[in-house]
Amino acid sequence: MKTKEKVQNLFSKAKKDESWLNKAHWRKENRYWLDRSFDIAVEVLIAIKAQKMTQVELAEKLGVSSQYVNKLLKGQENLTLDTIGKLEKVLGISLIEVQTSSKEVESVSHSELEEKT
Repeated sequence: MKTKEKVQNLFSKAKKDESWLNKAHWRKENRYWLDRSFDIAVEVLIAIKAQKMTQVELAEKLGVSSQYVNKLLKGQENLTLDTIGKLEKVLGISLIEVQTSSKEVESVSHSELEEKT
């Protein structure tokens, strides 16, 4: 059997690995929150370094495992608002800002908000 035939035979028997393609599609579909998660991870890393805090100490203060903090700091975790709020409180930083017009907020009373929900 010639080399060319051997190569063709190997390719025909080989399993096609398309997992990389599936991962690429997933990253593309989730790009927005992955980018935001990465940005948050960088800010958290800067804060814990500035406060000379370890990942284990951060985990204890958040009430989560150190493995979860490690995942969070890799910037690939889809964080909840609850988790972001805890991070902000524990580290004394702001991670997300909501833009509102003060005039709009002042013109809507608390009772009006309750009526709408």
